[in-house]
Amino acid sequence: MYSIDFDFRQEEWSDYLGASGAGTVYHTLEWRAVLEGVFHYETHYSVCRNERGACVGILPLAFVKSWITGNRVVSLPFSQYGGPLVSDAQALECIVRHLREYLNHGFEYVRFRPRDQLDEHNSADSGLKSLDYYTRCVIPLADRSEQDVRKSILKSRDIRRRINASSKEGIVVEIWKNSGEMDRMRDLMFQTCKKHGVPPYPPGLIKSISELFAAKRKAVIFVARLSGRIIATLVLFTVNKEGTYGYNFSDTKYLGFHPNHALLWAAIEWSIRNGLSAFDLGISSPQDNQLLLFKRRWGGSEFKVRDYFIASKDKSILPDRRASMKYKSATIAWRFLVPSYFASRLGPAILSHLD
Repeated sequence: MYSIDFDFRQEEWSDYLGASGAGTVYHTLEWRAVLEGVFHYETHYSVCRNERGACVGILPLAFVKSWITGNRVVSLPFSQYGGPLVSDAQALECIVRHLREYLNHGFEYVRFRPRDQLDEHNSADSGLKSLDYYTRCVIPLADRSEQDVRKSILKSRDIRRRINASSKEGIVVEIWKNSGEMDRMRDLMFQTCKKHGVPPYPPGLIKSISELFAAKRKAVIFVARLSGRIIATLVLFTVNKEGTYGYNFSDTKYLGFHPNHALLWAAIEWSIRNGLSAFDLGISSPQDNQLLLFKRRWGGSEFKVRDYFIASKDKSILPDRRASMKYKSATIAWRFLVPSYFASRLGPAILSHLD
């Protein structure tokens, strides 16, 4: 009989994650610390054990409790990927049974988005609802020469022109190590969120990534400088020998210098030199058509990412709140009507209602 166990050793979780081919940075215990310490979510992480007590699956969960958007269980909020990692069909069945129990404890639904789709037969047998909504874009690096990767990317005239232009304008990209520039990094984060009309991330996000990931060689933080001043930054997570494009913040006054193209190109080159097997450009929703077009120009392969849901029969799940008119109206209001002073202080509190 398979069972769920909340009392596991950290090494046990990390070993299973390392052995799994589907593990991502968002499944790490370091990311759990970010969700708890920065975003202030209550998390419930557990392992699935078989009859012999061996770990045959891991399950990271967070509770989103909101009087505005409702109560739900998510794996994971503010994460591109999540969901259970399992060794066999029985482990998945055990985890789904466990997830269904949350519907009896005041939660409207359970949602998770694994990077790789679950076995279609096993997920159907478990009664999971699913929806193909997001698109993942990946640049494969394994068994390819640096010259081959460069050639495939730079064949895009637009990409090549912007990378060259950033260099001519004097943009210099380097790996960030100066914690004394933390305020500048937070300002870039705030500017970017304001530009997109969304509440800013909590101010401790960059610091936590630096301490929990970069210091352990699980992330690299690149910065683009112009005349010594940071004008953009990119966070690349490097877990399980794969690079995952995490965050990109920039000073809106300098976008004409193309610092983000310079950053992305530098991150890809770094990934090639350090033997990473793939460069994951992340997911895009149908609401992000321009972003998806941007990623396509870098020569990535596209994959559909499936969202899975557990809910009552009459519950309708919206995979992306940005598709609603209410969200679009709020975005416009936040971008143009909310003063910067209030946005920087109210934003992190509002984020707790989202996922």
